[in-house]
Amino acid sequence: DKWRVPQNEKTDFLEDMSDVVLSDVLVIHQLLRVLFPRFEPGKYIQTSNKNYDGRTTWQAIRDGESLKVRKYLEYMVFSGGW
Repeated sequence: DKWRVPQNEKTDFLEDMSDVVLSDVLVIHQLLRVLFPRFEPGKYIQTSNKNYDGRTTWQAIRDGESLKVRKYLEYMVFSGGW
């Protein structure tokens, strides 16, 4: 709900989610809270991003690129320390 994902997309996504993707999504949410402590995660998730070819972060995750999103946010949080 905090990511402002439409109910039908959320239901479809959750039904087919693997353990790996679930892990990525949970880490993504945690990283967003670190990066933007006063900023609602939904604003970032639903904004177009050049790192995902102009798609929103949610679209990249939905399109199977949760690991790409996770790695990008890990880089942003840890300044490439991973």
